[in-house]
Amino acid sequence: RSSDLTMKDKYLDWAHRSSGYKKAKNVFTSLHEKRPLSLDFFKMMIQIEKEQETCKMLNLREYYERALREFGSSSPDLWLFYIKEELSHPLGKPENCGQIHWRALRMLQGEQIVRAH
Repeated sequence: RSSDLTMKDKYLDWAHRSSGYKKAKNVFTSLHEKRPLSLDFFKMMIQIEKEQETCKMLNLREYYERALREFGSSSPDLWLFYIKEELSHPLGKPENCGQIHWRALRMLQGEQIVRAH
C-alpha cells in the first residue's frame, strides 16, 4: 500500500503548488489521520508552514506532535528537528526542550530506560 503514501504526499504538494497554503492546510487536515501515514507527509507540511511569511510556531508544534505520535519511536531526527525549531523560531520556547528531550529518550528507548533506573 505504499502507493497510498506517495499519493498523499503528491496530493499535498500539488495542493500547495496549485492553490497555496490554505488549500495545503485543508488537505493536511483531511488526511493526517487516514492511514497509512508517511513521515514525508508530515515533513512536507512542516516545510510548507516554515515557508510562510508568518510561520506559526503553534502550527509547527501541532505538525511535529502529530508526526511524533506516529513515528516518534523510530525517528530520532524528528525529535532533534522539533527541539531545534523551539530553539530557533522567534516564538519558540527553549524551556520546552528539556521536556521534549525527556519524551524522546523515553519513546526511543522504551523500557530500556525504565530498567536502567
